[in-house]
Amino acid sequence: TRENLIAGCSQLHLHQYDGKVTGFPPEAPAPTAPAPAAPREAPVKVLAYARFPKTGSRYAIDKFHRVVGKDLRVIPEAQAVQLQPLKRAFLVGSVRNPCESYLSLWAFQSDPRRRAGLMSDLKRRRPEDYARLVGKDESSDYTSPKDVQRFRTWIRFLAHDEISLGLMSGRFYGKYISTSEVNMRDNAMLVKELSSSRATEILESLKSMEVKDLADCWLHTETMDEDLDRCLKQYAARGGRVDLQLLSASGVKGASTHGNCEIFFDEETAQLVRQLDAPWFSKFGYTTCCGHAIEEPAERSGFGSPWSWADPFDRATGRPLTTHSGSTMWRARVGPCDSSVAGPDEVALKTVQMLTLPSIRMALDESILACLKSADLSTDRKGAQLMMYQGVLSGLVLSCAFLASRLDFSPTEPFSQTDIDAINEHWEMPREGVQLDKKKKLSIFSLTGFKNRLWTHTQVRNL
Repeated sequence: TRENLIAGCSQLHLHQYDGKVTGFPPEAPAPTAPAPAAPREAPVKVLAYARFPKTGSRYAIDKFHRVVGKDLRVIPEAQAVQLQPLKRAFLVGSVRNPCESYLSLWAFQSDPRRRAGLMSDLKRRRPEDYARLVGKDESSDYTSPKDVQRFRTWIRFLAHDEISLGLMSGRFYGKYISTSEVNMRDNAMLVKELSSSRATEILESLKSMEVKDLADCWLHTETMDEDLDRCLKQYAARGGRVDLQLLSASGVKGASTHGNCEIFFDEETAQLVRQLDAPWFSKFGYTTCCGHAIEEPAERSGFGSPWSWADPFDRATGRPLTTHSGSTMWRARVGPCDSSVAGPDEVALKTVQMLTLPSIRMALDESILACLKSADLSTDRKGAQLMMYQGVLSGLVLSCAFLASRLDFSPTEPFSQTDIDAINEHWEMPREGVQLDKKKKLSIFSLTGFKNRLWTHTQVRNL
């Protein structure tokens, strides 16, 4: 949908290794959470448990075996629920707070004795990234400062580079919603290597899903025993055969070894997970992340985009001072609005990058925004594309957010020759400056390099 288009190429790229697709192939029909194939109110014959990694599934399976016996069917972790024959089955799913899920998965997969799984896949495909992200100090339960930082970096690394979509959300989609065969368990690049358009489709599907349509009953790791009792009673009410007296027997747990969750999550990391896995929090009612209160993200108007996350340069590396003085005029122009503010001499600073000067960029942003609010923004697609490009390239966060809700532009559509000509004309480049054949896969967002969050922008950095 228009309000959730985000940076990236509009074509899906499937990545393969060992003959297997690593990303999610296109779905058919449209990517919305599928409804059950048939009403689930008919009498049931079996209890089907959809095993999901690091949600206490070993414990749940042990309990189910005791109480249900031969009527239990376990759907393996790597298999998609929607591809299973579930006629007359009572389906139970598992879910866990995303923050705790990330930590349990990372610590479990960091164990050097593991020979398969997500981190083994990462080691084989990207050995350098594996070496810098895997936990190393097992003797301290991975609580050393370096390991804590490795964990935090790992969460961001495995997420999509441009879309607010985390690994856990991708795994949940692959398990419960996808109608395509994909290994959601052992694929480190499951989310990261998706095209932006495909990642957006998955995010939309997660946002629109109704969890009651995905399973008959849900087990929360945090309240496992209570949920087991509740789900088994619901199963019995639908005709399932159970012996609830056996539920009280002790079970086997497959816990990973790591320090307390609060050690690994600071406020910034907690909010990052809340952003990357927002549907998971909202749909299942999670309001905390390892001791940190989680706020519901503000409703976005216009397109989901880098500026929707607040200032995309807030956490950039090499951030300079935030206050400056001087008499040199710094200029920004967006459509009909043209503004200048006084700042330091660019020669003395040895830079011509306005984006490295937060106070100047913010002052220009406020000035341009005030102008845009009173300006006539009627324009064709070419004009809209150019205005968005001007605003993004200048780092005018507030102005971009305002324009995104009012202009008819295509953030992820690859540039046409008309767009390239407009950019050349705007920057007064020679006609041979930017050639379409070199930039045909770039869009407004990807051309600016926003996703890198580095202080390396120049006026025509990626041109």
